[in-house]
Amino acid sequence: MANKPNITPEQRELMSGKHIGQSTDFKKMPRIDEWRNLVTTALTGLSCFRESRKKPRLLESDPGFGKSKSSSSSTQGSRSLDDFDLQKFASKSFEISHLESKMIGPHLTDPDLLGAAIERYNTASLTHSSKDKLDNSILGSLLVDIYSLTGTFMRRVLRDEQRSDRDCQFFAIYRGVHFAAADELGRIYEVPGDEIDILLQRQMIGLTPHGKEVDALQKGTKALVYLTDAEALAYRIHIEGGKLYYRDTVTNALTAFDTTKKEWTKAGGNSCHLGCELNYDKSKKEKPKGVSGFCMTLNRSLYAFRHSLKDQPGGAFYHSSYTGGSDVICTGCLTVVNGVLTYLNNFSGHYRPTPTQLQLVVDHLRAFGAPLANVKVQLLDPNDIAHSPVMSATDFLKNQDHREAQFEFDVRGRVTPLLTRKRIEEKHREHLRAEAVRTAVANYIERSGKWYARASEKSKETAQRLSTVVNEEDLLQEVRFCLGLSPFSPFKTPADKRLSDGELKSRLLEALKR
Repeated sequence: MANKPNITPEQRELMSGKHIGQSTDFKKMPRIDEWRNLVTTALTGLSCFRESRKKPRLLESDPGFGKSKSSSSSTQGSRSLDDFDLQKFASKSFEISHLESKMIGPHLTDPDLLGAAIERYNTASLTHSSKDKLDNSILGSLLVDIYSLTGTFMRRVLRDEQRSDRDCQFFAIYRGVHFAAADELGRIYEVPGDEIDILLQRQMIGLTPHGKEVDALQKGTKALVYLTDAEALAYRIHIEGGKLYYRDTVTNALTAFDTTKKEWTKAGGNSCHLGCELNYDKSKKEKPKGVSGFCMTLNRSLYAFRHSLKDQPGGAFYHSSYTGGSDVICTGCLTVVNGVLTYLNNFSGHYRPTPTQLQLVVDHLRAFGAPLANVKVQLLDPNDIAHSPVMSATDFLKNQDHREAQFEFDVRGRVTPLLTRKRIEEKHREHLRAEAVRTAVANYIERSGKWYARASEKSKETAQRLSTVVNEEDLLQEVRFCLGLSPFSPFKTPADKRLSDGELKSRLLEALKR
């Protein structure tokens, strides 16, 4: 938990929404005209607040100020703003921000940024109203954009003591849209709005054992690029008018992304070329096109760059480079010709995303207007990379088998199940079991060190091994293996290491009953 935000009484008063004059809570996502009207009202309220500090009794002399313009917008129903709420948002992480600036001022509080996101959602909700799985996925992607933008705004306002009165005044309306987005996401995915953070985290995938091993080896030689959040912004892809652009770091102008240039196509210069022989049409005697690695983060921001095994400044550049090895939504490779996407796949040894993960990327591209009719999608078949299936993006979205990951990967956790209430309860129970196991192991290690203990070497070695496991899922799976309840060990522990009897086995069996 972050330290208590250092907020003055005046700033807290503005954050509460008291000086906006109407409710900042929404029963559903506001229309773009409602958002613009609320922004105008907020700025008017801020002007009155500033005047009130010069003339303290101004607000009291105006009985109409602070009252709702209509009976339906009373502020009495607004969500309370307490210290716990403020600390919660100050400590949250909303992944890499899709804003170009980390400053609080005009960039982050520019209402047009959020207004554009709201307008995209309003438009999509009219077009994709059938509420089938695909339409919900597209709407969900746009809602995540709103959710992460408003969340990032609130977090930075709370953490930056240079916050302005304008920042604090806008806090209430950004907060209202944030909760509205959470409620809408909850409706789409059938989970309570306050559990959306858990849902979004469940869509993430982490590094595979291969990815961890490669990165650890490269980091040992200091030859691996891990970007910071600020550095990653230079690699973010912008989608405008259906085309993909990157922002020139010198001129700040949007430039069409193009992987057909020499630095993207030269043999051996780009590790993403491995297995990407089908991004061109041999029957038409086309030449192989260049490819770029890409990564999509929790807030659906898309990043892309030329991957390299060793000749990149600073070291090797992999799929793990964009987020410093953190969890992602999806990674893979893509081909772009003068801004137009032509090819996309889920080839990534570091993350091994399933077609389910790739679907989230395709949905996001479609939601932001990228044309898919001429885009080829290739799905990794780890057993036969050279003949991995290729199809059009539209066929990929229609094909239920492909969307639900028809290939069996030798990596756990690649497929993200729908987070239902039942799944949330199961996940909580597993967490309690893991905590009980850690307690049992710690108590056993302490007891086995006493002079009167009669602990076997196998039990002591097992306890020490279990005490080093960080991941809860791995821990419980290893315990079940050690107890003979599962044939699988996440660490490929030999079968002769299993516990046959003894105090440790009894403690672990009891912990699993949680």
